[in-house]
Amino acid sequence: MIIYPKTYKRSGKKYYYFHYYNKNKRLEKSNRQTTKYKAEQFIKDFIDRFNNPSKPPSHDKGEISFKDYAEPYFKWNTCPRVRRRLNEGKSIGKTHVKKSRQWLEKYVFPDTFSTLKMNLIRRADILELRESVQKQVGAYTCNKVIVTVKTIFSKAFFREEIERNPGARIGNIN
Repeated sequence: MIIYPKTYKRSGKKYYYFHYYNKNKRLEKSNRQTTKYKAEQFIKDFIDRFNNPSKPPSHDKGEISFKDYAEPYFKWNTCPRVRRRLNEGKSIGKTHVKKSRQWLEKYVFPDTFSTLKMNLIRRADILELRESVQKQVGAYTCNKVIVTVKTIFSKAFFREEIERNPGARIGNIN
């Protein structure tokens, strides 16, 4: 499927649309998405719903918010990362897990970042979160918070629950 950019006359913003066929009639559908990646995701969902109207919407891990996905993380008994490391015979400290959970609850979950869907989060969203956290705390704590977020994305990508890792190549601040 090919998507086409259009520009709003009043605001000058670019959005995307696509064509599809319904009963041999070519129809145009706008998705009002301003980024190409989000437009592609919208189109995939639209095609799935169009081809399988009786099929319920997918509830894969990428479709839930960051907060909902991260809920079991950095809790000793429920964290997939802790379980995997212990099963592989590697160590992980309880203090590390506890501090990481505190950083999530104090700085990440209250931010609007946590309401974004996992598969729609971009690197720019993480950089905005970093700027927001940096206004509240020093560089050391800010780096720890962002490393915790990046860890969650790395595990989701490793488990193939998201298609790309937006936390990749985001460095620490000095």
